[in-house]
Amino acid sequence: MNKLKLLFLCLILQSSFGFSQVGIGVLGLPQGNRYDDIYFINADTGWAAGGVNKSIYKTTNGGLTWQFQYNANSYLRTIEFMDENVGICASTFTKIYRTTNGGANWLDITATIPFTLNGTCGLSNPPGTDDFFGCGKWSGNPNIIKSTDAGLTWIYDSMHTQASALVDILFINKDTGFVTGRDTGMGCGIILKTINGGVTWYQVHCTNLINSLIWKIQYLNATHMYASIQDDYFLHRILKSSDMGETWNQVIIDSNNFYNITRLQMIGFLDSLQGFAGGWGPGLYLTEDGGNSWELDSTIGYSFNRFFRINNDLAYMSAYTGYKVVRGGNNVFGMNDEELVMDSIDIYPNPANDILHVHLNLPVHSEFEMAIVDMNGKTVFYRITDYLEPGSYDFEFDVSAFPPGIYYLNTQSNLAILRKKFIKL
Repeated sequence: MNKLKLLFLCLILQSSFGFSQVGIGVLGLPQGNRYDDIYFINADTGWAAGGVNKSIYKTTNGGLTWQFQYNANSYLRTIEFMDENVGICASTFTKIYRTTNGGANWLDITATIPFTLNGTCGLSNPPGTDDFFGCGKWSGNPNIIKSTDAGLTWIYDSMHTQASALVDILFINKDTGFVTGRDTGMGCGIILKTINGGVTWYQVHCTNLINSLIWKIQYLNATHMYASIQDDYFLHRILKSSDMGETWNQVIIDSNNFYNITRLQMIGFLDSLQGFAGGWGPGLYLTEDGGNSWELDSTIGYSFNRFFRINNDLAYMSAYTGYKVVRGGNNVFGMNDEELVMDSIDIYPNPANDILHVHLNLPVHSEFEMAIVDMNGKTVFYRITDYLEPGSYDFEFDVSAFPPGIYYLNTQSNLAILRKKFIKL
């Protein structure tokens, strides 16, 4: 098992193009693995869901210290609260949990649900309601689940006719919501919208990028919505909407992602000008002009997934740890030097002529995706496995028919996204 040691400093950012002073501090969460989600009910009280470490933590002092609450024995992907007491946490592997006392006790409610959950990647509580919506999952089996009684009972809606995978879900009121994922045809990233509480959905955007996913979505206000695109091309893109998500425009934020952040996932804005984007590789993108231009600070963070905005001056981010974003640079914390457990892959021979061998070490059980792309970002091979146990695996790929040139093997699990270059003779 490979361990990558990363050092990140808490600092005040001042970019070369005059980025306003923003403090980004490392939260006091236990280190070692990615935190997939983070949720706050106010500036001080929040929860973090740790994917691989399968644990839920709570803070009541703005992230300075955290109290362990629960170990789920399942990969935790998403967490959502409707108030200070009632919350839902869900796993990519069938499990769903509920609390009615702020997380002091969590109950596994999976057995009470009258259908088989295939995994949940996103949760949303429409403001001012007892409703919860969930969607899943990034590796397939697309579905939306809904509760109208604070998570006591649930109904299920298969989305197979409109999507092949679903990642994030966001309701801005009881009727209007969005879900992100991948379509059923070319494997392109999509956004679906509902205006009747999830009874019906219609597509509002398709990336037209093969083997892409629209990952996270944020609603700032009716004229400022954002989404991130994860793809295998050598570009990083986000989406912007100015009409309540009816139409979306793609914005390239970096044309050289192989050397920067591999696969974009997190997107979030403090206000209409100041935004942040991140992915699996080291570094954080920052913008001060509404996302028209971006600057990468490669010293900040790793494995970003969720941006949770409190107000124009405060937000939290989930990554290999948690981060606090404070306009003005106050109330940020110190630095951490910890080890991150990751997948590892080796390929041989390289260069390859006929057969390419891939050796995988997978530290935890996970979905697993592999793709081979050429220098133009075109996917020439794709394979996804719904579930792999921890261990070592060997794969063989016949590349004899590939034209000579440079290719990249991209892999994704719940733990890491990795890329390896090889040459076909």
